[in-house]
Amino acid sequence: MVDWMQQTLVSLCAYAEDLLTLLLHHHLLLMILSTSCTLFAFFLT
Repeated sequence: MVDWMQQTLVSLCAYAEDLLTLLLHHHLLLMILSTSCTLFAFFLT
């Protein structure tokens, strides 16, 4: 996987998690998103 693509993916996931935390404070959604991002990044590498 290209380096900048991975960096972008990580940045987007972090940004989305921050937004969710700020706007929703919804732990379940946050957990699901984190897991999805982690799995997604893992499978792409």
